[in-house]
Amino acid sequence: MLKYTYKNNFVYLIWNKITHKKYIGVKSSDLEPYDVIGKKYFSSSRDKDFINEQKEHPERFKYRVLKNFKSRKEAIELECFLHKKYDVAKSTDFYNLSLQVSEGFDVTGTKLKHQNPTKGRKRTDEEKKHISEGTKKAMKFQKSGEKISKKAKQKWKEHPELRKFYSDLLKNTLRKMWANEEYREKMGRLSSERNKTREITEHMRQRSSESRKQEAKEGRGAYRKVTCPYCGKCTTLGNFSQHHGENCKMKPLMPDVC
Repeated sequence: MLKYTYKNNFVYLIWNKITHKKYIGVKSSDLEPYDVIGKKYFSSSRDKDFINEQKEHPERFKYRVLKNFKSRKEAIELECFLHKKYDVAKSTDFYNLSLQVSEGFDVTGTKLKHQNPTKGRKRTDEEKKHISEGTKKAMKFQKSGEKISKKAKQKWKEHPELRKFYSDLLKNTLRKMWANEEYREKMGRLSSERNKTREITEHMRQRSSESRKQEAKEGRGAYRKVTCPYCGKCTTLGNFSQHHGENCKMKPLMPDVC
């Protein structure tokens, strides 16, 4: 199953011009970032008062796209970095109630008291009845499956002649297949083609490996050393183009809005 890829994956900053309180988040959209943030989208915060205030008093807020990425994974990595750097989940200067981490959200020791929004709320009689019926139905299916499995295993134990019958049937079928000359020729051609493909692939793999080793030894190509102007780290050209330079996490991103 193919996963849909959005055109824009951006990290954004929402700033309250009155209280100087901020929110850092990430959003994926096929529309341009400034056509979404503050117009159709007002953050994924659980603080409904914060979202309602944006809708009712848009003049109080300022929106800034910090960086736009081709993939959501890269955008989330930057969001994690900024959340950790400014400790947004604990700081009273931010609206964020939880900390974005690679596995999801971390609410340990944050302003968010309950990760589960239904925690502490009493269920209605209708909800209890629905949960009870679902549990009983699941247990019924589980017991039925266990009975069928148990009967099948017992059947094979009590009737070894059935095992022998199906085993002989499979052997005879395979014998007939391999007795056919056309089938043997076909399988032989397929095997030969697979072996040739393996040989070509292995040869190309060896050439590529030798080429990379030579480049690394001579310090050229992707292994040429470059120093990042933002973090000062000296690394290879390939690593520099991906994680340093304009993509360096130490590059100033937070605007001086205060």
